[in-house]
Amino acid sequence: MAGAKRFRTLTGRGRALLACGVVLVLAGVLLGFPDLTRIGVLLMALPLVARLIARRRPPQLSVERHVVPTRLQPDERADVAVDFVNLGSRSTTLYTAEEQVDFVLGDRPRFLLPGSSRAPAGA
Repeated sequence: MAGAKRFRTLTGRGRALLACGVVLVLAGVLLGFPDLTRIGVLLMALPLVARLIARRRPPQLSVERHVVPTRLQPDERADVAVDFVNLGSRSTTLYTAEEQVDFVLGDRPRFLLPGSSRAPAGA
């Protein structure tokens, strides 16, 4: 099952390269063309090696939201503070965050979060 999951993580282009590689290897073996077989092996190896090199673990982020006041009436304003802390061992890249509210309440606020390094050990 893990192999099937890993195969699904390839992009369409990666799956196409893998499929073309399999076809070329089979054709090279059946027709007796070793060069065609080598090209097929290369095409099969490229997306798999790229997947290993580019594999990334999802970031371990801690998100806390503080709203003041906690209860509101319609048309009242509130202050919202959101704290993002990187708990992982690697620094993060640039992320886009979007608030999940009903469209009835207005536009969904979006934020651009800068990359962050690992949180200090005492945090």
